[in-house]
Order: sequence, then C-alpha cells, then structure tokens
Amino acid sequence: MVAKVGNKTAREAGLPNHYRLDESDPDVVVLRRDDGTFVAAFSARGATTEGLVEAAREDYASLIEQTA
Repeated sequence: MVAKVGNKTAREAGLPNHYRLDESDPDVVVLRRDDGTFVAAFSARGATTEGLVEAAREDYASLIEQTA
C-alpha cells in the first residue's frame, strides 16, 4: 500500500527522501524516518501536506545540527 496525503503520494506531496508515512492505524498518520524512528504523529483527518513536510524538514535540520 502506498501512503497518501490527501490524493497525493508522500513523494508527490514533497516529503523529503528518507521519510515515510505509517498509516497502520486508520486514525493516526505517523511520520517516520526510513529506519523506523518516530518523528511525529498526526490525526488522519487533520493531517496536511504542509504539516507533514514541515515536521520532516524540522527533524532533518535537527539531525544535521546534532552531527555538526
């Protein structure tokens, strides 16, 4: 199953590489890194493309900062 945000796939929505959506719970969309690390959770009804992309970008920025 391909995770979707609205009617777009995660990649079409602009989700950065190395991030994926876990929609195993019908009420919650979980943003995870490719290694399975939890990043953020959103209500399945209220999740927006912008919110998911912003959470992924903030997480990535914190990863870069930690390794600098």
